[in-house]
Amino acid sequence: MLSLLKQYRELVVTGVLIALPFATYLSHAKHGKNLNPFDRAVLTVTGPLERGLNTVVYSAIDTWGSYVGLRHVRAQNLTLRAKVLELEAQNGKLQEAKLENERLRQLLDFARQVPAPSVVAQVVGTGLAPDFLSIRIGRGAADGLRKGMAVVTPRGVVGKIQQVTAHQADVELITDASSAVAVESQKSRARATVRGSGDAHLCKLDYAERSALFEDGDLLITAGTDGIFPKGLAVGRVSHLDHQKAGFSLRGEVTLAVDLSTVEEVLVLGEAGDGAPAQARNGALLEAVHAGAPLRLLSAGVTP
Repeated sequence: MLSLLKQYRELVVTGVLIALPFATYLSHAKHGKNLNPFDRAVLTVTGPLERGLNTVVYSAIDTWGSYVGLRHVRAQNLTLRAKVLELEAQNGKLQEAKLENERLRQLLDFARQVPAPSVVAQVVGTGLAPDFLSIRIGRGAADGLRKGMAVVTPRGVVGKIQQVTAHQADVELITDASSAVAVESQKSRARATVRGSGDAHLCKLDYAERSALFEDGDLLITAGTDGIFPKGLAVGRVSHLDHQKAGFSLRGEVTLAVDLSTVEEVLVLGEAGDGAPAQARNGALLEAVHAGAPLRLLSAGVTP
């Protein structure tokens, strides 16, 4: 018997696997009163197996559905995140355009108050030489710029043009060690000279007579006597005055009115009779700013 089972075990197993589902189906198809002992035995044996298989199958289906759902949700999240980043970038560009247009409006409004002809220029670079503190602007000889012209912002003095090419110019900052600006105290009208210290944020107060009335916190403005800067432009405030009795002059530091590290647009001042086309261009640019012209036109100084 055992030898026969071993010889035909595959057929026996196959027959049982075929017969068991069939018997289970027939047993389930009958009502409770029609079940015979064989049917009850089949249900008793297959019931736990059936419940276990149902649990495994439905769990697998739920797991697969959750996996597919999560993949779909993840794909949606990635798409939404990409859109959010795109909108944030667009918003950043709009905010930058708004800020730049506001700076241009202030600069051009200031240009109308300055008696000298002026040219609006954008800062396009900073000097790399450690012994020459400078910035580079995107206007040059073709726009009427010359060496020695004053460079300012509505907040105050920036420097003067040192080198000029056809379409660009290098501006020596007032913090450069070779820079000197004639100034006076706005309060006492006492005069002195502000010299560059070679430090990017400070200048030195020099040639101030000891008897002159200078105090920490005094606002220094251009005196208009150096032939470069017109009178009345802000330079900075006096700080750390040296009150020692030795010497004939006071010395101290000057905290600048303009943060030179953040300047993006400047106004180049000419002399009376210079740059009529530039003045007309500035007026047209101001009208374009107030009209909300596209930023790319304003940055290039081109009217629409």
